[in-house]
Amino acid sequence: MADSRLRLVQGSPQQGKQAEFFADMLRGYGTMLLAAGRDRQSVGKLLQMLRGFVVWSDAWPWEWTAQDVDEWSADMREREIALSMLRNRQGVVRRFCEYAVNPQYPWIERCQAAFG
Repeated sequence: MADSRLRLVQGSPQQGKQAEFFADMLRGYGTMLLAAGRDRQSVGKLLQMLRGFVVWSDAWPWEWTAQDVDEWSADMREREIALSMLRNRQGVVRRFCEYAVNPQYPWIERCQAAFG
């Protein structure tokens, strides 16, 4: 499976556009978290964890599947990460996804316009 994870780092004009879009999403999510009272350090850690999941899954958020999360979770369990840490990381991804599909934010329309 490691070979399939090379797609996001190989680079192409489309990948650049997608990377910019993801960066915009993260900026928006970070702003929302700060507005909700999170401190900058914890926001930075959450955003870094989301970047890590993108790298691990070799997929952008609009490409993520339930299977990606299951495999990522199973991988963490195999590495004997504490169940509380696993649940925390799953929650970070879930809350980001909730933000990304929230109709109060522009991400669904922008994603459809940019990537179909």
